[in-house]
Amino acid sequence: MSEFKRAQAELDKMSAFLEQVEANALTDIEARKHGIVGVLQSIEDWQPKVDKFKKKAMEKDKDKQVYGEAMVTKVLAFVAQWEALLPKIEEWAERIDEEFAPYQSEKEAQLEAERQRKEQRERERQEREERQRREAEEAAKKAAEEAARKQAERLEELRLEKEKAERAARLEREREEERRNDLSTYLAQNTASQVLLDSVRMLQSAMGPNKSLFETTLKAVHGVISNVVSYPDEEQFKTIRKSNPRFHSDVGQHPGAIGCLFAVGFRERYEENETLLVLQEPNVMEEYEEWKEWMDQAALIKKRLDSVLEAISREKYTHRPVDLLYVLGQE
Repeated sequence: MSEFKRAQAELDKMSAFLEQVEANALTDIEARKHGIVGVLQSIEDWQPKVDKFKKKAMEKDKDKQVYGEAMVTKVLAFVAQWEALLPKIEEWAERIDEEFAPYQSEKEAQLEAERQRKEQRERERQEREERQRREAEEAAKKAAEEAARKQAERLEELRLEKEKAERAARLEREREEERRNDLSTYLAQNTASQVLLDSVRMLQSAMGPNKSLFETTLKAVHGVISNVVSYPDEEQFKTIRKSNPRFHSDVGQHPGAIGCLFAVGFRERYEENETLLVLQEPNVMEEYEEWKEWMDQAALIKKRLDSVLEAISREKYTHRPVDLLYVLGQE
């Protein structure tokens, strides 16, 4: 497309816009403002070219003429339309500017108000975040203080519990020491036969009507003493761990049964937080006579337990209660 045709097309666009404005067909003020700005820009861009078209069309020197008669007519008609349109464009530009000024002021006011609202919202957001941050810090501080308080309380509780446990352990040790002293005194003041009688009576009383358990426990005690008497050289039968589950179930949980073992010479000994029952017997090599007397006494205790077990067995058929004093008094 030639430059002149493009100029004609631009003129047609400007004329069409002006017709819309004059017919009040373009009611949107921003569209009107945008359109008139575009038209004014086109005039500024095309005016130098229109002046050139006009100058060429009005050239009198035939040697310098570039347009033919028909083209001159077209150009002059175009220039006439262009120049006739310019005053109208300028008039409407002023009117649109007058219309747009309050609209622009209002829009700027709205934008300013929106900007202020955004700033207000931003300030409120920052204040809210700052408030939340302070509240979080305060909550964290209170939580830390509460945790420290609870920890201090717990440490105090643990300290008191430890003191209580230590007092209880001390009292238990004192009671245990007292019990041992009482036991040592009792064993020193009574014969093995009396210790056996008292222990079997205690066991019988503790069992009550449960004669089967009474018999089972005595058999377990009898087994321990039988091993000592039958195998005097076997060290494995001379030390018993009270914590041994089988021993505790059959013998260790019954004080009367432990007393029967005391009668034959077993004594408690504490090693590495464990209680042992250790057989205390005279040295057979250095104190043979004393050892022989002790062994005879152990054999007698075994024999008397044999008698008790036989009496219990007979009782199942005769239904006559066992007289421990009579049975254990038999040599």
